[in-house]
Amino acid sequence: MKKTIVFILFLFFIVGCSNKESDTSFIEIEKEELSTISPSPGGQIVIPITNYEEINPLYPSNTYVYYFTKLIYDSLFEYNEDGGLETNIVEHYVVSPDKLSMTITIKDNIYFHDGEKLTTQDILSTFYYLINSDDNSPYFHNFINSVGYGFEFDKSNFLTMEIFDDRNIDLHFDRPYADKLDMLTFPILKEGDVNLLLSNEFKEDNLIGTGAYKVDKIVKGNNISLSMFDLYNGNLPYIEKLNVKIFKDEELALLAFETGLINLVKSVNYDWAKYQDDTSIKIEEFPTNEMDMLIFNNFSSKFSGDKGRILKQAISKGINKKRIIDRLFLGKAIETSLPLTKNKMDFYGLKSDNYYNAEISKELLKEIGYSKYNESGFLVDENQEPITIEITSNYADNHKRIITEFIIEDLKAIGINAYSNMQVSTNENLSKEQIDGINKEYVEKLTQDRFEMAIVSLNLTEISDLSTLLHSLAIDTGLNYSNYSNPKLDYIINNLKLTDEFENRRNIYLELIDIYTEEMPLIPLYTKTSAILIDNKIQNNLNPINSDIYRSFSNVFILKQLQ
Repeated sequence: MKKTIVFILFLFFIVGCSNKESDTSFIEIEKEELSTISPSPGGQIVIPITNYEEINPLYPSNTYVYYFTKLIYDSLFEYNEDGGLETNIVEHYVVSPDKLSMTITIKDNIYFHDGEKLTTQDILSTFYYLINSDDNSPYFHNFINSVGYGFEFDKSNFLTMEIFDDRNIDLHFDRPYADKLDMLTFPILKEGDVNLLLSNEFKEDNLIGTGAYKVDKIVKGNNISLSMFDLYNGNLPYIEKLNVKIFKDEELALLAFETGLINLVKSVNYDWAKYQDDTSIKIEEFPTNEMDMLIFNNFSSKFSGDKGRILKQAISKGINKKRIIDRLFLGKAIETSLPLTKNKMDFYGLKSDNYYNAEISKELLKEIGYSKYNESGFLVDENQEPITIEITSNYADNHKRIITEFIIEDLKAIGINAYSNMQVSTNENLSKEQIDGINKEYVEKLTQDRFEMAIVSLNLTEISDLSTLLHSLAIDTGLNYSNYSNPKLDYIINNLKLTDEFENRRNIYLELIDIYTEEMPLIPLYTKTSAILIDNKIQNNLNPINSDIYRSFSNVFILKQLQ
């Protein structure tokens, strides 16, 4: 019987000696045995999707639906693990010298699951459907964020497309946008399916893309069967079939994983370390784009002028973010002082270094006249007036409640009389009506500027670059809940939206950070981390990223004996 020889070389280095000794051992493995531990096509796994009314790939109703559509549909460009963009169904593209035009050539022999060939007409139809429908689609918001809040968003003119032939399409922009490729990450639908969407006749049976998996069968409210698409243009996955089980919510999906009913799941909480000693479970962590922030109402006189600026700096230095991360998120978050995604910071080599230092906070408060304490232990000015600040929080959210309590403790420790808007001692017994009322009141306070400081959670996108958070024109239309306005910063942000050279962009970011750190319009606390839990039926690493947990799905496989 033929055997495969595997050589294992052991090198022993003796410190202080110039001679190097080695010992070689040989292990013989049967060819048939080797085939059981190497990648082998075939098999089936069960993955979750949470409850939905309908699946529209352009309007995913929840996170699991969004990730599910990534298995079925392709886009022109896709995000990689570094947050950068790379071609997907694009063979090559050329950008004009003035950056106002781009010619894209799509790969040849890309087929939809029904056997029809993808053409540029499908791209054109999908794009114009998106820009002419309502703005609830995350892909529509990609267009807005790519343009930026410093420029008027004209949906009929910011980008137009012109077909040259079945494989070539010309794109024309009204400005030389730096984030033009980010605009092109939407899934491509068949022209016929776009027409069904327009006539409100699109059904789940019409889930026909060009992705690695095609829909075989849908059992409403129960499961969706997928199988590998043999004509897929990319790397064919090893796993042949996917059974997508439908669950009411993420908690039930996690329970199904724990009881062995499904093979992978996205962790719900931050306690996935409890699985680390279980050899049957692999944990793959990844940074999300979700960030908790403490924002100031910069319309308030309390935070205006030089005195207000130094007060905001003192508060920023006085918050122990690491304590919140360790206590509330069990260490599964990344401390930051910049309102940028981790991928963007890593890509441009930006550092987050404005960390907790209570002594510096007290020195800054002393600088603006708060050097003495009253009987209650709070710092007061020459008129015996303390710094009193209310922190607004959505206390129906237990996490927000605890974060608020920690921040109040930190601010009191540096001499600031901080208190919250929380009206009940616990939220465990709140009714749905009470929770809805608290949520509504919280949103009204933010949007009507009826707050001094507030805790907010924001899900930044891959193209968030301070524009949507800090540009003055984003005060009413974007995420600039802090009401911050600075013409100089606006100008720099606008420049960033039109500059795509790496070094120039990095220098612009550094300039932005200098102004931001000095004026401190808001305080990012941390970027949250998530994890995928995978059972030992699935071999190799999934390498999930926030924009697509299944992006490297073609790398994983099932051992032959488990298929």
